[in-house]
Amino acid sequence: MYQTNPGQATKQFENLQGQSADRINSVLTPQQQTTWQMMTGAPYTFSPDIYFKSNANATPGGKKQ
Repeated sequence: MYQTNPGQATKQFENLQGQSADRINSVLTPQQQTTWQMMTGAPYTFSPDIYFKSNANATPGGKKQ
């Protein structure tokens, strides 16, 4: 999807990152959540372009030119 609609892919990617954080926090007690935050630091949001390349930068088989 990133190659055809990067904006929508970015929104979906960010949504999945948020869901992941919510799922982790849903099983932790408040004290564990505080400890987890101290251990992991401030959240960093990765853009999907780190993982996915546009057609201009890729060759068949997914390797970067």
